[in-house]
Amino acid sequence: MFTLRFFPFLLLFLLVGVGCDSDNGDAPPPSSANVPSLVRAQSDTDVPGTFNRLSQTIQTNPLVDFVAAVNHSTNAQNAGLTLRPMRVVLAGNPVADTPILQANQVAGIDVPQRLLVYEAADGSVFAAYDDPEYLAQRHGVGAVATLGQIRNVLRSSAQAGTNGTVSDPGVGTISLNQGLVSAESNFNAETTYTRLRAAIEANATLTIVAEVSHDANAKAIGEDLRPTRVIVFGNPALGTPLMQSSQTTGLDLPQKMLVYTDATGSTFVVFNDPAYVAARHGASGVNDEIGQIRTALQGLAATATGN
Repeated sequence: MFTLRFFPFLLLFLLVGVGCDSDNGDAPPPSSANVPSLVRAQSDTDVPGTFNRLSQTIQTNPLVDFVAAVNHSTNAQNAGLTLRPMRVVLAGNPVADTPILQANQVAGIDVPQRLLVYEAADGSVFAAYDDPEYLAQRHGVGAVATLGQIRNVLRSSAQAGTNGTVSDPGVGTISLNQGLVSAESNFNAETTYTRLRAAIEANATLTIVAEVSHDANAKAIGEDLRPTRVIVFGNPALGTPLMQSSQTTGLDLPQKMLVYTDATGSTFVVFNDPAYVAARHGASGVNDEIGQIRTALQGLAATATGN
């Protein structure tokens, strides 16, 4: 039987009021600077310049693997929509990431790390990322020592990309498994992932951005990890309205789905509830898009798990 488990995020949902009826796609996103866990640095140049410096810093850092880059604004334009300049880069390091995933495989939904560069409504440009404390609390991995390494790399990368000072407002309290949806599969991890990937490829509105085999990365550095894979994909026609409402939503887009096998041998598909993503970033007027995204993700999970 196909069972979706929605983990708690009701308080956050109520505080930001996702149910607002008006669409403020061109309005300043007042909540963007107040997202729990968001660390920002203001840049001294435009988005392309900031992003190029940030990307170069990541690609020349031997401690970091460049995974993928997404130009949200170009993707929006290709979908016939408009979006202020915004790009996101995905990067990771198996040496630092593997201990986190060994502590809790579900943390793979938030690995690789993401850094967002965006132009605010007043023309200011920022680099933003989630403090690793967000990952620590959301997945209960605060005791893992490599979180400090990740924090240092993110901070130094943002500083190099912006020539600015990092502003860290503090994370607050994040619930364990907050905003995650989990579905148990009838198949092993390999079959589940193959079915998931095929379902994404079969949908003409979806584009695969990146695939990461965390267990293969762990093996490459001499560590053991049960099957743990994440696939990143998107549909700009649905994701762009969320970013129009609140730009920092681009940090959690494109969508991600995790496939992993736990210690009991059971396999699960995990994804972020789109209502949680919208609520977290204060996006409003996007209920239709949230519903469509949730339906699509549930359909992909059902196909992957055979339920």
